[in-house]
Amino acid sequence: MSAFDIHEDEDALSSDPEEVEIPVSRFSHAGKESIELIISNTLNDRKTSKILVMQVVYGQKGAPGSEFNAQLWKNRWETFWTSTMKKR
Repeated sequence: MSAFDIHEDEDALSSDPEEVEIPVSRFSHAGKESIELIISNTLNDRKTSKILVMQVVYGQKGAPGSEFNAQLWKNRWETFWTSTMKKR
């Protein structure tokens, strides 16, 4: 046994998921109804949200800093959407 072989039984160090008991939160059911609704309406929600996002007017009213931040994130989002997601 060399100085680097500090563990003789590698299986004892295994972290395979089937050997690890994952604790379940007492709140694991939180949001179950709304999550199921989201999943069941996925296709319709995607279409509706696309239409709504295209109709949003950014930075029309408000304090100059708020207008700037709204436009800043709109510009960033559109750049991400067109360059990374290859959409439009």
